[in-house]
Amino acid sequence: MKYAINNWVYADVLGYLHISENHRGLIGTGTVNWDELFKGLAATQISGPLVLESFSENNPDLIAAIRLWRPPQESSDYLTREGLKFLQDLSTKYGL
Repeated sequence: MKYAINNWVYADVLGYLHISENHRGLIGTGTVNWDELFKGLAATQISGPLVLESFSENNPDLIAAIRLWRPPQESSDYLTREGLKFLQDLSTKYGL
């Protein structure tokens, strides 16, 4: 049986999922409804990895490509450490 997430993604074809916040900063601090996303992922019984997608101001070419219009207020290490903790907490909460 297939379960739809927002009518566009199916767990049987989803290899992995890039996760980012709407403002491209620390996940959990923007407007993404993380609980609803993780409820949907749990309902599909997804087994692929979740990939934290965070951005840094270290690469001028990347800044232009992703339209990063202001530098992150936190360091890359902080974004990675806290973002990973956020993902792990939600994954545990929803049994992923």
